[in-house]
Amino acid sequence: MKEMETEAELAAMIGGHDVVVCDFFTTWCGPCKALSPVLAEIAEETKKKYSAGIEFCKVDCEKLVATADELGITSIPTVVFYVKGKPDKDAIIGCRGKEIYVARIDKIMKAIAGKAATTGAPGCSPVAKKKAAKKH
Repeated sequence: MKEMETEAELAAMIGGHDVVVCDFFTTWCGPCKALSPVLAEIAEETKKKYSAGIEFCKVDCEKLVATADELGITSIPTVVFYVKGKPDKDAIIGCRGKEIYVARIDKIMKAIAGKAATTGAPGCSPVAKKKAAKKH
C-alpha cells in the first residue's frame, strides 16, 4: 500500500478511483503495525476479486495532520472508506479482524455495482443492460 505524502497526492488518489480504502496510522502505534500486513493482504485479494475501481493507501496522521483533523480522527488505526470521492460515514476504528474489513469492502463494492446495474452504466451485467435498454 502506498503511503500518501501530501494532501494533493491523497486527493488525486481519492479522485482517481471509485473506492479508496485509507489506513490512517502513526509509526509508533502498535495496533497500526499489526493492521498494516492484514490490510496489505486484503488489498491484494480485493484487487483480484474486483478488477477495477478500488485502491488502498496509507496516511501517517503525524504527517498529514490537517487531513486527520478534518476527518475527526482521534483514535488510530482508523480505516476510512472513500466512495466516489467522499469519506463514507462508517470508518473502522481500531485493529479488527480481517473479516470485518473484507465485509465492509464487499458491501461497498456491491452497492456500487448495484447502482451501475440499475442505471445501465458501462461495466454492468448483460442482464442489467438489457433491462436498461427495454426502459428506453
